[in-house]
Amino acid sequence: MRHWLDFFRQTSSVELQQFSQAMPTANYRACDCDFVVLDVETTGLNPKRDHIISLGAVRVSQLTIRPSDALLQVWQSPLSVGDSALVHGITDEQLLNGAAPGDALTEFFQFAQGAQLVAHHATIEQQFLTRACLEYHGNAYAAPFVDTLALEKALVARRHSLLKNDEYQLLACLERYQLPAIKAHQAFEDAFGTAYLLLAQLAEFGADISLQRLRQLSR
Repeated sequence: MRHWLDFFRQTSSVELQQFSQAMPTANYRACDCDFVVLDVETTGLNPKRDHIISLGAVRVSQLTIRPSDALLQVWQSPLSVGDSALVHGITDEQLLNGAAPGDALTEFFQFAQGAQLVAHHATIEQQFLTRACLEYHGNAYAAPFVDTLALEKALVARRHSLLKNDEYQLLACLERYQLPAIKAHQAFEDAFGTAYLLLAQLAEFGADISLQRLRQLSR
């Protein structure tokens, strides 16, 4: 199997190439690393047929959330939001004024340059970003994510505790750490909530934990 960087290097997108080249290497310590924490809202849960309609992201630098370094996007979509509007509250009318997906991807990768990507249940973000890159930039990629859901499972196991599946949802995790509540299924708020959770988890792991270890725990 080829290394994940090879997928980035195949693409004709300058932004993706620059993003891959600037991504922190595995030997970085968390305390020395920038993270970009993101969340996407979609028309459904199947990346083969559904589409991203909103992306929220915020940068964490020196173990500090940087609210002034944040991004909120609404993407145009070839599909109606349908019943998913009941979850995220985004309407077809709002999407008409959204960004073209290819342009939104370019903006996101420029924004995230030099950072490790983080999400809660990161499989969703990774699969939908992969599909979007294939569709709008012509090449797939497989970026290493840090997954706060997987990190939470590792911490729970280390505490010799047991939790139900729904207790790993983002809202439940925030409540357990006594962190600020958020409005769920809003990309911007979910990104900030995940950033709060990441910092709480890093405090428990130790800020000198390596990116390599965080990525391993996230698999």
